Amino acid sequence: MNQSSSSHNGSLVSSREPYHVAVTKNMIVLALGLTINSINGMLVHTFSKHQIFYTTPRYILFIHLVINDMIQLTTSVILHIIRKQQEGRTCRTSLPHSEGRPQGPADLLARHPPTLDRVG
Repeated sequence: MNQSSSSHNGSLVSSREPYHVAVTKNMIVLALGLTINSINGMLVHTFSKHQIFYTTPRYILFIHLVINDMIQLTTSVILHIIRKQQEGRTCRTSLPHSEGRPQGPADLLARHPPTLDRVG
C-alpha cells in the first residue's frame, strides 16, 4: 500500500499524499457511488410501480440483486472515505522496539519470563 519500511528502529512510516489529491480521490469515489446508487434507486422505483414485476421470479431476484448492490456500494464508499481519513491522521503505524514498550505478549514474556515460586 502506501507504507515504506524505515531501516532505523524498525518503524513503519506512511507516505502521505497531498491534501488536494486525497480530497479529489474521495470526491470522485463519492460521486461515482452516488451516481450508481441513484441509477439503482430508479430501478427499484420502476420495480415498485409495475405489478408484473412482483409476480415474475426473475424480476424479484433481480431487484434483490440491485438492493444488495446498493448496500454493498454504500458500505464500500463509506469504508473508503474512513480509511483515507485514517491514513491522513496517522504517520506511524507501529512503535519501534527500542522505545521500551513491549510490542506484544511474546516480547513481554521475553523480557519478564515467568517464575515458579513454591511456597512450602
